[in-house]
Amino acid sequence: ACISFLMLGAESLCKKAVMEALIRGDYYATQGPQFIEIVREEEEIRVRCSADVTEAFIYTNWIWCPDRYQKVTGGSFRYSVTPNDRYVRIEIRDGEGRRAWCSPFSV
Repeated sequence: ACISFLMLGAESLCKKAVMEALIRGDYYATQGPQFIEIVREEEEIRVRCSADVTEAFIYTNWIWCPDRYQKVTGGSFRYSVTPNDRYVRIEIRDGEGRRAWCSPFSV
């Protein structure tokens, strides 16, 4: 059986807060692993995630994205944005094969 759910960055679980977070795009899909923080710093994206994450996949508008696959240790990794990147989408995977996906975002 597939178990997936949304992690939502809402201030509370009231309808208004949930709707505001959804409209902002402040959510991601997961089967267990967690994104703790995704930060764009100049030409780099810094990601903090749950400690059980072992792999990261970076998707961009370019087929041959440098650093598309990364081994992850210590719950963090970085991606250097290239001049050709228009968007980035990040997928993380834990040791049990469970995944989490952020929505694509412009860079």
